[in-house]
Amino acid sequence: MLNFYRAVIESVLIFYITVWFGSITETEPLRVYRVVKTASRIIGRDLPSLEILYQQRLLGRATLISQDSSHPAHDLF
Repeated sequence: MLNFYRAVIESVLIFYITVWFGSITETEPLRVYRVVKTASRIIGRDLPSLEILYQQRLLGRATLISQDSSHPAHDLF
């Protein structure tokens, strides 16, 4: 169940939060939180929150950009 969640649901959530999380309205995160909470209950273990996923994704992206000297944003880091 955890592998299914990570492969199917979390991958969609990560794409969603990477693209839209910074500009979503107050009601939209509640819907997404409900999905994570329901999946957590079904799987039977705690899952990372959207904020944690968002921070991990941004940190990962920033690390990749800072290591790639040919990236257009490399000089910003």
